[in-house]
Amino acid sequence: MKGLYVEDDLELSKVVIESLEERGVSVKWTRSVKDSIEALKNETFSFYILDLGLIDGEGFSVADFIKQNNLRGPLIFLTARSEAKDRLKGYEFGACEYIPKPFLFEELWIRLDHALSEHGEPDVFRLAKDLVFDFKAQQLNFEETTDKNSDFFGAVKLSLKESLFLKQIIEESPKAVRRSEVLDKVWGNGKYPTERTVDNLVLKLRQKLGASGSRVESIRGVGYKWSEDKYEH
Repeated sequence: MKGLYVEDDLELSKVVIESLEERGVSVKWTRSVKDSIEALKNETFSFYILDLGLIDGEGFSVADFIKQNNLRGPLIFLTARSEAKDRLKGYEFGACEYIPKPFLFEELWIRLDHALSEHGEPDVFRLAKDLVFDFKAQQLNFEETTDKNSDFFGAVKLSLKESLFLKQIIEESPKAVRRSEVLDKVWGNGKYPTERTVDNLVLKLRQKLGASGSRVESIRGVGYKWSEDKYEH
């Protein structure tokens, strides 16, 4: 999970980022409206925590970009501005939480956890009429089918990297995902496996997907995409 944290106070930012990363949450930190919007254009985030007073404008401008582009994930304002008019404006821009400073770090975590539970990304995806991908459990659930040619039934366990990759290409569909993007999201920044490592992961995942393995489609010179299934709903 990766969130965008927009705050121009350097010292506060360090403490908030450390607090979130201790709980296994990755954070992209920006200090300005310009840098925040640039990040939103180039990266995908699971949540957004915004201050209002930034070095080149207001956090409302960042929230407006999120809203206008229908970006997924809960939005939280974390700001010293606690007047009713600012709170109302925050909710108008789509915020699910508005936390005034000073605040307790534990409160921020509790509110973020609640926001992600209520408004975050889905954990369960139906991939076919007889196949469900449970991201949280890291497994594929093959349901009983009338297809006598099917050798798959029951639960098939996935590795964390397989689960992260499968979720990534499903959510980006129909757009293709570059191998470099997979390396950043699945292995993380600062890790340097080769792109061949992605190909090996895909090979194993296709085998576990059975008949649906062909839906992990190779795009020459780019990477991979999740193709549509034509089953009847």
